[in-house]
Amino acid sequence: MTRTRTVARLELRLLWAGGRGAAVAALLLIAAGLALFATESEVRVQWGAVEEARWEHEVRLARAREGAEWLEFPTHQDRVPIVSFVAPQPPGRFGVLSLGQRDVLPQALAWVPEENATHSPPHPTADGRVLYGLAPVEVTSAPLSRLLGPFDLAFVVVYLLPLALFALTFDLLGSERESGRLALLRSQPVGTGALVGGKLLVRGGLVLAAGVAVPLLVAAILAAGRQQGDEPWSALWLCSGATVLYATFWLGLGAWVDSRGRHVGSNALLLTGAWLAVTVLIPAVTVQLAERVAPPPSSVRFAQETRPLPELAYHEYHLTSRALRDAFAEAYRPDPSARPEADPQRRAEAWVSLHVPPELERRPWIRTFLDRNPGWSRPLTYWQADGAAKEAERQETEFRARALVERYVATRERHLALANRLALLSPALLLQEVMDAVAGSDLGRHQRFVEELDLHARELQQPFVSAMKAGRAITPDEIGDARPFRFERPVRWAELGARLALPLAGLLAFALLGAALTVRACRPPTV
Repeated sequence: MTRTRTVARLELRLLWAGGRGAAVAALLLIAAGLALFATESEVRVQWGAVEEARWEHEVRLARAREGAEWLEFPTHQDRVPIVSFVAPQPPGRFGVLSLGQRDVLPQALAWVPEENATHSPPHPTADGRVLYGLAPVEVTSAPLSRLLGPFDLAFVVVYLLPLALFALTFDLLGSERESGRLALLRSQPVGTGALVGGKLLVRGGLVLAAGVAVPLLVAAILAAGRQQGDEPWSALWLCSGATVLYATFWLGLGAWVDSRGRHVGSNALLLTGAWLAVTVLIPAVTVQLAERVAPPPSSVRFAQETRPLPELAYHEYHLTSRALRDAFAEAYRPDPSARPEADPQRRAEAWVSLHVPPELERRPWIRTFLDRNPGWSRPLTYWQADGAAKEAERQETEFRARALVERYVATRERHLALANRLALLSPALLLQEVMDAVAGSDLGRHQRFVEELDLHARELQQPFVSAMKAGRAITPDEIGDARPFRFERPVRWAELGARLALPLAGLLAFALLGAALTVRACRPPTV
């Protein structure tokens, strides 16, 4: 160990005097700094959009509570100006680490529960539910960066960090071997293991400090200053450990290639080919293989299969609603002595208070809904019957789409499961998965976002449904507890660890392979 420390001190002086180590570290620091600057700017824009949307919805709800944006007898159509909102997905606490899939997944969704919103593209959520009335909002804050692709810290670590390691390990002992200095060094009481270990310790530590330690420290400072996000702080250590395992593999590979006794130019060529295969070719092959063996579900086909369902349900609702309004027009008798401007108010009161004829209440569309949802006050008023028909449209659409949603979700899960297993072939894919999960930019977090949005939208509509069920008009006080959407489901350490157990195990296996190659490189080389 003493000899290894001595070699490490001398190696550090030589690297500093030669300038190569400083140049590699500086370039890596510059790349990491640019990546952090770019992602931090986008994270700030996203948080600004979240706060702006939340404030706008809060203002709308406050005006509704005051009665400024409220009709006296609202129906389902009057939910629109009150509960409609835009929900941008907030970035994670460590969102500066990786853009992940944020450039391909919709980062803002608009919820508009109007009459024709059921014809919007469906979003499958938990328990076979289908979320309609949800339209993606196009984000064009940085169109050029989206055109060129993401440049974030994950890109620097996954792609540039191995190249920096190769720049310092392709001639670990090659220069000494070609110049004859290696024989002189071996004549001293310094073994090959001490030489290789000391050089790897210094060169690997220099690259890890510049490309990992400093950027992660900056990311932690940025996250601490923001005080927003839901990922545990310990996730940063998990990301650091995964990166060290990744670097261990590349260090061992570089040391082993150098120990084969080839020319330093050949070493550089072999390591470049290995980098190309591991970071580019193998991921491309795994993607193609996953799509061939377990093809992902087609979102276009899913939309085409589910699009007729709300149209059929809306057709039934439209027939029922038209029959109700025709019957109301015959039953309503305005007061001839009343002033004309008072008739709309009287008509609205009659719509809420008059009961529908028994034959309308026995219509199949309404009767089936009441059988599924007992507890509605009887006999139904016209307003209740119209609301029941509208709720029947939503429930019937979900009921008809349940089988399609379950098939879509099952197909997607099979594809993702195979893709995760095939990712074990490349440490680059494994590290990317870990950094995306820690940064909160993976597909799993987006799915949780849509599911929470689904639950929140249903909670906002619940007062309207409850009022119709009881046969009374809703009042502004009934939405007193309504709040803007806030995506704040905490990510537990156990949950994050379970999700990343497989990629971490794969990275550990590659690190052990790198350690074995390092041990092999410590054997006396052929002079």
